[in-house]
Amino acid sequence: MPTIDDVRALAMSLPGTTEARVRGRVKFRVGRIVYLAFSRDETELGFAFPKEQREWLIGGDPEKFMLPAAGDLRYNWVLARLAALAEVEMRALVLDAWRMVVPKKVSLLICDVGPRDGLQNESTILDPPVRAELIERLAGAGLSRVEAVSFVNPALVPPMAGAEEVMGLVKRKPGTVYSGLVLNEKGYDRARAAGVDAINYALPVTDTFARRNQNTTVADAIATGRRLVARARADGLPITLTLSVAFGCPFEGPVAPARVFEVVGQALETAPDEVVVADTIGVGVPRQAKELVSGLVRLGVRRAGAHFHNTRNTGLANALAALEAGAEVLDASVGGAGGCPFAPRATGNIATEDLVYLLEGQGVRTGIDLDALIEIAGWLGNQLGRELPGMVSRAGPFPGEPARA
Repeated sequence: MPTIDDVRALAMSLPGTTEARVRGRVKFRVGRIVYLAFSRDETELGFAFPKEQREWLIGGDPEKFMLPAAGDLRYNWVLARLAALAEVEMRALVLDAWRMVVPKKVSLLICDVGPRDGLQNESTILDPPVRAELIERLAGAGLSRVEAVSFVNPALVPPMAGAEEVMGLVKRKPGTVYSGLVLNEKGYDRARAAGVDAINYALPVTDTFARRNQNTTVADAIATGRRLVARARADGLPITLTLSVAFGCPFEGPVAPARVFEVVGQALETAPDEVVVADTIGVGVPRQAKELVSGLVRLGVRRAGAHFHNTRNTGLANALAALEAGAEVLDASVGGAGGCPFAPRATGNIATEDLVYLLEGQGVRTGIDLDALIEIAGWLGNQLGRELPGMVSRAGPFPGEPARA
């Protein structure tokens, strides 16, 4: 069980926190707002939380959490008996309370995965020069990260053949990160030799999908992930762990959030730069998006993100829910192209232009040229010989209003 000194040390490690002793009670503040206070006898902790988190807090042991009779109307105050808390619960409570009161500032990176996830399931295979042009067009539209290639077996995923050639052909734009997807250490070796700027490792959370997609098990995939994070650290490469089928598996059905967090907890031992939850088959809804992303944040990941497929038309709603829950990275694919060759009936990702339109309308400045994205979606559709499913690329921006970058 944690001690008062443990709580104090954690609270004081958070940016902007100050400690004060008021009427015999120790209180921690960000600015003038108290978010944590000890009781006089230091056996209970008082936490400030937003309204929507109350159910999560008091949904457990009633002997552990109590609602006070009165409190600041701006917050819900929940009391926790220190002696009843486990270390992980205490850390989650303190971090959630602190995030409630710190000034909100949206920090968002959009990664276009079109050159990889968008093309990997297409029947029309694009030559490396065309794929390189797609990557260059996306960078020119203002995407600060593009998932350019996948270092997988070309016999199994023919559209991804020639990854090294593609990377060699791309005229790189300063400020754009060109990442590559890997499934194992051999893929990592190829990615590093090809000169990618960042690594994305796919970490499945169900054994059946792990076997079908990567010929491995979840336990072995976690072990591989730890080794890859260590290697990436030594090589100076940022690395993302993307949790495949985190919302549901095409072979095993629904995936419990507890299972996802169990995998994350084991993977975090080597501290990857990002952890992304992926709705690989497009079954997720906003409630799940909030629960999974907020769970990543509570677990202390450096940067949380989300990857959505729009198979059941919930992708954009999920993306907005993920952003509200603390996601700082969102994947999307220009035109809404995409799908997984090892996930039956998985269709395209959310369209990058649809996501940018939504975010800009919500007041989130993306720095991405919407008109350029619409043009790229049309160009890519011509290359593939079909109209892509993105909505904004077909309807255009708001009538009479120019697209904003």
